[in-house]
Amino acid sequence: MRTLWFLRYLARMVLLTLGFALATGGLLAWHAQRFDLATLTPFGAGGEVPFNLHPVYLIVLGIAIIPPTLWDIFTLELKRGAGPDRHEQAAKTPTRTADSYGRT
Repeated sequence: MRTLWFLRYLARMVLLTLGFALATGGLLAWHAQRFDLATLTPFGAGGEVPFNLHPVYLIVLGIAIIPPTLWDIFTLELKRGAGPDRHEQAAKTPTRTADSYGRT
């Protein structure tokens, strides 16, 4: 079971890395095109140039992957650390009534 959790966590980290890599690579490729938007659609170049993958698509795909992957990582962490033993231990722990100066 511990190995299965590790593999899920590793897969989410790989997806997160892929999202950041796509966004960064898209920005670098778009910079190489001098941030040109003329070829964003197949109609942008007047139909002369066939449709190519514009770097903006890579940026959008990378940014689209990041939030759901982060959400999955957070939920995996919550499932891992929120067992019944943890809640029982927190309920038994006495709370402090005084501040750091000894006042109540």
